[in-house]
Amino acid sequence: MALFLSICGCGSGCGCEAGGEVDASPDSGLDAARDAEVERAVEDAARDARADSAADTGPTTCPDGETPAEWFEIPHDDEGAPCGKGCRQITWDARSVVTYDVNERSLAYTSSDDVTVGFVDLESGREIGFSIENPAGERPVSFGGPIAVIGTTIVYSTYVTDGSRGGRLWRVDAETHCRRQLGEFRSPGDAWLDVARDVDVDGTTIVWYDEREGSGQQDVFSYDLMTGVETQLTMYSCCVGMTRISDDRVAFVGWADGPYGTHVLDLPDGEPRRVWADGHEQFHPAIQGDRVVFTYQGDRPEYELDIHGVDLATDDHFIVTDHDGDQCWPDVYGDLVVWEDVRADSKQDCLGGQRQNIDIYAKDLSTGDERPVVTLLGNQSRPRIWERTVFFRYRAPEADDRLQIYSIDLPP
Repeated sequence: MALFLSICGCGSGCGCEAGGEVDASPDSGLDAARDAEVERAVEDAARDARADSAADTGPTTCPDGETPAEWFEIPHDDEGAPCGKGCRQITWDARSVVTYDVNERSLAYTSSDDVTVGFVDLESGREIGFSIENPAGERPVSFGGPIAVIGTTIVYSTYVTDGSRGGRLWRVDAETHCRRQLGEFRSPGDAWLDVARDVDVDGTTIVWYDEREGSGQQDVFSYDLMTGVETQLTMYSCCVGMTRISDDRVAFVGWADGPYGTHVLDLPDGEPRRVWADGHEQFHPAIQGDRVVFTYQGDRPEYELDIHGVDLATDDHFIVTDHDGDQCWPDVYGDLVVWEDVRADSKQDCLGGQRQNIDIYAKDLSTGDERPVVTLLGNQSRPRIWERTVFFRYRAPEADDRLQIYSIDLPP
């Protein structure tokens, strides 16, 4: 049995040629059908119950220090835009999804309408939006990974368009619909916009980087949702970005000590260290447990990017993929790594320029099995993986040119 379920044509590498033995007895087929029907009925009833229980509008008042957030239901079509066998549409945003984050039970995103933060309960499928427009002209940041989610807690970054050139960091609870301001960033001058970028969250810890000391003077910060304490994690005043967190370990790109490279530090007071002392540039780190993976630009021609990684328990470096063409924007969960891949079109690249034929690939590090996951016409981008579910952005031809989030489960 092929490890990965691919959405692609029946060609080489798609797994169409793979077969397997089945139990052909009539009784076994009928029993399996009955079991499947019962299981679907139970799942449908549970989903309906969750949706009904989530239909209330939340409290009319919020705890001290929090304010009610304006919110609204986002309706779904019955079937969604077709995206291939086993693929599901997750979001129905009225415009397009710009950035998103996902965990076990929920997904959050920013919208191209510049005023909406969206939330999807992945168990019930219910989708709601929070409108954050206010008289100060506050908007969600639409660049630099401004949103993160864990459970029903959404953390997002905003900027203010009232001339102050500042930004804010917020937490909103998708169940209570109450939000709290966690931080405010004001630049010493008006020459740049200071906002929290590349926001990520795990457990009760938020991480990001900002430029509060001046343009180009970045550092990494954390915020504890339980204690309300903000901590500065790096002291570079320069040269950091692309922050991610897993458990008590923070990964980021730094270049104060050499070329762009992947660094990690252990909370609460660990020192940053470069994970692989290589002389070439690294981008887009993703971390889960003891594994960190990243985009790597080695000795191959310009824009020939690969995916590499490091086992932090042993400091062993490994290559995830170095196929011809660009591979970039990886994510990792356990032994599984997913990434953007443009091997189907040598004219494409990952870091800019032409981006019109991007596919999603995956590799099981335990077996070395590498497979296409999604190879639809057009772009499938920014993959994320949780357990065995791969999420990605896709603009389906039937979706009125809107960029939405879809998912597909990898077989066990």
